[in-house]
Amino acid sequence: EVSGDADFSVKLVDTDTVLATSLRIPAGAELRYAETYYWRVAGVNASGEGAPSGARTFTTTAPAPELLAPTDGASGVSLKPVLEWTAVPQAAGYQVEIALADGGGVVAFEQGLAEPRVVASALQYETEYRWRARAVFASGLAGAWSARAGFTTVGLPPEAARLLSPEDGAAGLDGPVELRWAAAAGAARYGVQVAEDAAFGALLVDIDTVRAAALQVGEGQEVVAGGTYHWRVRSVNEFGASDWSAARSFSLRAPVPGAPVLESPAGGAADVPLSPVLSWQASAGADRYRVEVSGDADFSVKLVDTDTVSATSLRIPAGAGLRYAETYHWRVAGVNASGEGAPSDARSFTTAAPAPELLAPADGAAGVSLK
Repeated sequence: EVSGDADFSVKLVDTDTVLATSLRIPAGAELRYAETYYWRVAGVNASGEGAPSGARTFTTTAPAPELLAPTDGASGVSLKPVLEWTAVPQAAGYQVEIALADGGGVVAFEQGLAEPRVVASALQYETEYRWRARAVFASGLAGAWSARAGFTTVGLPPEAARLLSPEDGAAGLDGPVELRWAAAAGAARYGVQVAEDAAFGALLVDIDTVRAAALQVGEGQEVVAGGTYHWRVRSVNEFGASDWSAARSFSLRAPVPGAPVLESPAGGAADVPLSPVLSWQASAGADRYRVEVSGDADFSVKLVDTDTVSATSLRIPAGAGLRYAETYHWRVAGVNASGEGAPSDARSFTTAAPAPELLAPADGAAGVSLK
């Protein structure tokens, strides 16, 4: 007789046909792993069954799980690896032990695990560990430990980069702009991002191969004059990347306006009045215009020199001192907050002179002398 109960109230094996002095309990008897069982034997003959032997107990063994991941000898393992092993039949749960490989002791012991896997924690960078697992059964007994497997965690990632210049919110910069940051301990290279938006959704620069602690950005990356941009840096090495630095922004000075195109008077115009209207085409980016008028082609002496013209035309005032039948030169330049742009090509015009009024002899006079 074999039973899970000391009083043999429920028998897993109960046979009286055994002729030998031994019996292999068949698999169909449904003995379970890590359970304690009771057994006894009684002799039988034609006169009946004798008194049973004293009962004995035995406890069944349980197979050890096989470790799956990380594989033995794995390196570069994360600080929170998923430890996995094969499921053990009839197991109610599992226990896992993680220890320092150098004999420094157990650093983690997980129990009550329902599944054959667990996410480890509290591990250190560049440290070698050994681990094992075993099943626990409904009886409260644990099965055999698996063979140990070792792994080494990933190396220490670099420190985060600290931005140096430009200062956050720097404005009116001239491109190209050199972005600079402090060299970070453990960094082999750096990742740099420049974007038009603070969320870095529209990246203009996205590089992770920068070896120096600086990067020059300009029009080649669509970082153009007049725009506001956001930038950040992170450190990178063979073990991973740091978090991104706090972002900064900078603004580039708007470009100076281009040279305007003159409209009237036409170049070389004659018979122009002493108070002419000068006109030109608008220049992109110009807030106002500078108008110069001179009697000299090199504008060494200027009769008109004003940079407050907001329209695209100017009437030269009578007080400017233009004279009859004189040739004058004029040009216009656009002006904005970034400065004054290149002037237009110069044009010239010649002022008209009034015709004299005849006084004598009167028109139609007769008998006029020969002299």
